[in-house]
Amino acid sequence: MGRRVDKALLPLTDVWNALSADHDPGAVTVPILLVHDADDRTVPLSEAQRTKAAYGDRAELMVTSGLGHSRVLGDEDVVRRIVTLSARHRGATNEHTERAAPDGLQLLSTHLEKDGSYPRT
Repeated sequence: MGRRVDKALLPLTDVWNALSADHDPGAVTVPILLVHDADDRTVPLSEAQRTKAAYGDRAELMVTSGLGHSRVLGDEDVVRRIVTLSARHRGATNEHTERAAPDGLQLLSTHLEKDGSYPRT
């Protein structure tokens, strides 16, 4: 079935490779934060490690524990790390980064509560 999907949906010769997270790492020029939970039963940690290896020093791998596949973005430490990386990439100072983190946490928490996609339990 995979090959039928390849031919029906996209003119690419190898759709699954082209959609892989580690396809053409040279095209990505911004810092990358990979967040993966060691207890994820949906996607093995080795996938995040493979992606980290492809991007080298441009990627940081944050491994969490006890969050599984769906609760990673509901974790305050993860959100704080995302907000910090984003603020640093935009050139914010540490003072601005520390002030932005609570706002980012509140914004994401509000979104997640409305969306219901990432339960905190």
